Amino acid sequence: MTLRFADLNPLGRAIIVVVAALTLAVAAIAFATSYGALYAWARDTGLYSDRLTRIWPLLLDGAFTSPNSPPSWPASCAATAPSPSSPCSSKAP
Repeated sequence: MTLRFADLNPLGRAIIVVVAALTLAVAAIAFATSYGALYAWARDTGLYSDRLTRIWPLLLDGAFTSPNSPPSWPASCAATAPSPSSPCSSKAP
């Protein structure tokens, strides 16, 4: 026997909807906070162009939220991010 959402009593359905809405809200707030921190880091270091400064946090955070990305993708993205002391850096130390 399979229990469907419509088979639940109204309180059970309400609890599931509220928990799902709260989970999505927490995820959205976490994503926005992470994007803001990564954007500020990329802007302050000046390693990227203005366009890439806005896109890079989405690429990194998108890897964590995408169910189809391979598990190693976030680590490789973070590993390829140039640091101020990196030889790939456009600024002189």
